[in-house]
Formats: sequence, C-alpha cells, structure tokens
Amino acid sequence: MGLRLRESGDLCEASTLKDELDRLQEENVNILEKLRIDEGKSEEAETRARELEKHISSASIADDDQSRRKLLQHDDIDEP
Repeated sequence: MGLRLRESGDLCEASTLKDELDRLQEENVNILEKLRIDEGKSEEAETRARELEKHISSASIADDDQSRRKLLQHDDIDEP
C-alpha cells in the first residue's frame, strides 16, 4: 500500500508540474505576442520619425532658399 501512495503522490506532483508548465507556456506565448505588437509599434514610430526628419530637412532647405532670394532681392534694390 505504501507503494501506491507514493505512486499517487508522484502522479499528483507530475500533474502539478504539468499544470505549471502549461501555465508558463501560455504566459510565454502572451509575452511573445506583446513583444511582436510592440516591435510593430516601434517600427512604425521609426518610420514616422524618418518621415518627419525628411520634412524638417525639406522645410529647412526651402527656408534657406527663400532667405537667399530675399537677400538677393534686397541687394538688387540697394544697387542704383
């Protein structure tokens, strides 16, 4: 009878370990899904940042060109 109790205890422990393993695997899947979502958001943010940098660069070039034209126009007016 002692052997059966031990086997019963082993089965209970094995079942408990299996439940814990299942729980951890599910938690792992959930964490990986969150990571995948966050990576997607990060890539979107990086793409948006590059687009904004291009717009800023373009706006800066346009401002420089406009400033040059104003200076040239001002120089033309000052010359008799």
